[in-house]
This record gives sequence, C-alpha cells and structure tokens, in this order.
Amino acid sequence: MNELTGLFEVDLEKLVSGEITWDTPMEQVVILLNNKQSQAMANRAFSKIFKHYKKTGQYLTHGGYYA
Repeated sequence: MNELTGLFEVDLEKLVSGEITWDTPMEQVVILLNNKQSQAMANRAFSKIFKHYKKTGQYLTHGGYYA
C-alpha cells in the first residue's frame, strides 16, 4: 500500500450523465494535476471515489481516505 499524495481532477457528474462516455481513455477521465503519482494509483483512487459517488450522489468529504 503506497500513499497517494498527488492530485487529480475528475468530473463524476459528466460520467454519470453520459457526457463522458465509458470508452473514453482513463487518462482523459482521471487527469493528473502534478507528477507526484502514477496514473495507475490515481485510477485506483478514482475507482473508490466513483463507487461512493454512485452510491450516495456525493463526492467524498475532504480529508477522507480517498478525498
């Protein structure tokens, strides 16, 4: 388990609404904002965040494990 200390950007509402299609490459869905992480680690964190968003309709709160 490595600590994810980087930042990335994603718009979950666009994914859920279909504005971003499911065949869009992950590099265009999970956009890295710095060089402190790998794309694979960011994708794993995104997966957890997305599952939470689909279940609750809300982003994780800042300071949470994957927030």
